[in-house]
Amino acid sequence: CPPDFRSQNPLSSWTLARAVAEEFADPHNSQNGYVFKAEVPVSQIASTAMSGLGALHEYEFIVNVPDGTIVEVDTWGTD
Repeated sequence: CPPDFRSQNPLSSWTLARAVAEEFADPHNSQNGYVFKAEVPVSQIASTAMSGLGALHEYEFIVNVPDGTIVEVDTWGTD
């Protein structure tokens, strides 16, 4: 079962790139990670690489209290 989505830090890092998310979810290729996909209102985006915090090469956004709706949860290695 995936961890509770709403137990995020007040500022959390998200990416627009699925491949980047998969790498962070499972950096050692153990097949034991979770990738969350969420809809987050623009008003909750605290920063991007273009405006301050965030890594441009990771397509990173810093989200303020990401309580957006989860559209899809991908999991693997959870047998």
